[in-house]
Amino acid sequence: MFACERFFTKENVGVVYAIRVRRPCCIAHECFQRGRDAERTFREYLEESGIAKELGLGYGKMYDIRGNNFLGFPDIFSFNQKMVWDVKPDSIYGWASGPAQIRRYTFISGYSPGTDILFDGQPNIVRHGSLNTYIYRYGGNGLVIYNIQGPEYSPIKQAFHDQAARILMGPFPPRRRNDLLGY
Repeated sequence: MFACERFFTKENVGVVYAIRVRRPCCIAHECFQRGRDAERTFREYLEESGIAKELGLGYGKMYDIRGNNFLGFPDIFSFNQKMVWDVKPDSIYGWASGPAQIRRYTFISGYSPGTDILFDGQPNIVRHGSLNTYIYRYGGNGLVIYNIQGPEYSPIKQAFHDQAARILMGPFPPRRRNDLLGY
C-alpha cells in the first residue's frame, strides 16, 4: 500500500490555501475496480438470462452449501454441476493467475473446472458495465475471459494526459539570465 497525496484548495478572505492530505491507496486500484465491475456485469448477465437459477450458481463464497472448502473465493460456482469458474482479463495476469486459482479451488472441494455452459452456446457475450463495455468468452479450464470494447475510461490516465498537456503545451517559463557569460 502506498500513500497518495491529494491537494485541495480552500479560499479564505482572498487567500488560497493548498491543503495536502495523505491517504493510503493502491497503485493498481483501477485494475481491481475494473475487475470487480467486469465480474458484477457477468453475474448480472447470468441472473437476467436465467442461467444462474438453472445451474444453481453461487458467487464469491469460500464454502458451498454442503461445507466443501474452495481454499479461496471463486467468482462463480455451481453446486448442481460441481463446477467452478473464475472471471479474468485477457492479459498476462489473467492467463497466468487464472489456472492457478482454478487448481486451488478444485483441489479439495470435489469440484471440477467449469465448461462453456455459462455461455449457452454463444461464442461471445457483450455486456455494458458501469465503467466499460465488456466482451466475455470462455477461455477453457474454468476461465471466463473478458476484453474491454471501445475506448477504455481511466481517470488516472486522463489526469496524466491533462497534466502532460499543460506541461508540454503550456507557456514556457522565463529564461534565466546567465550573469557570468552576459546573456
